[in-house]
Amino acid sequence: MRDEGKTPHSAFILLAVILISAVMVAPLVWMLLCSFRADREILAAPFAWPREWRWGQWATAWTEGNLAQYGKTSLAVTGLSVAGTVLLGAAAAFAAVRGGAGHARLLPVYLVGLVLPGQAAVVPIFLLLRTLRLLDTWWALVLPYVAWNLPVAVFMFYGFFRGQAVEPEEAARLDGCGPARVFWRVALPLAAPAVGVVSVVTALSTWNEFLFALLFVSSEHAKTLPLGLLAFSSAHTTDYGLTFAALALMSLPLLIAYVFVQRTLIEGSAQALT
Repeated sequence: MRDEGKTPHSAFILLAVILISAVMVAPLVWMLLCSFRADREILAAPFAWPREWRWGQWATAWTEGNLAQYGKTSLAVTGLSVAGTVLLGAAAAFAAVRGGAGHARLLPVYLVGLVLPGQAAVVPIFLLLRTLRLLDTWWALVLPYVAWNLPVAVFMFYGFFRGQAVEPEEAARLDGCGPARVFWRVALPLAAPAVGVVSVVTALSTWNEFLFALLFVSSEHAKTLPLGLLAFSSAHTTDYGLTFAALALMSLPLLIAYVFVQRTLIEGSAQALT
């Protein structure tokens, strides 16, 4: 009897998964290796194994790059952006699914946000933030980040709420709950997998964002980690060893978080997209 687990089709899928995984992991490994190398080694042989391991570069990058201050700002901005995106996206999607055809007609408006590039809105956003006197503050980053991640969040929550059973919500209405209490106490807790997916996607895009941060903030207290990388570059030279060390430190929180939430991310994505 032929072993179905060892068919050529399954072997091809396994090989494809291995190749894709290697392509994804290779840049991370290269970044980690370069974070322990000197500039002259990186420039002479970018993909070689380190001849001299410079274990102190991470500590040097942390202190010279003021990464502690930038990291606190990135955590605050990312946290506020995730919270705003989740709450507004879930509320809009819940209204579109349970509020009737009138609310559902707003979905094409969010679709425009999916196809509009961020570079096209830089000037209007800058002028608006200047009018509101929000430039060079955390809110100059949080508000655009929420607005830019909101379309993805709405469509993720829309797919989840559309497939969610209505019986718990109907029971809450019979107990006297209004639409807001049904959403807050019933629908949103049941949408925990979608909340996890939207939180991770928003955190990734916000943590690594550079353009808005470069244009909308300038003081040290409002700069995020991507802007902190500029401390290792000047008009004529770049300290590649310290830059890679700072990149490794910047990527570490997201990698650790992904290890703990990967199962929730996969399950939530499957539920939201079905």
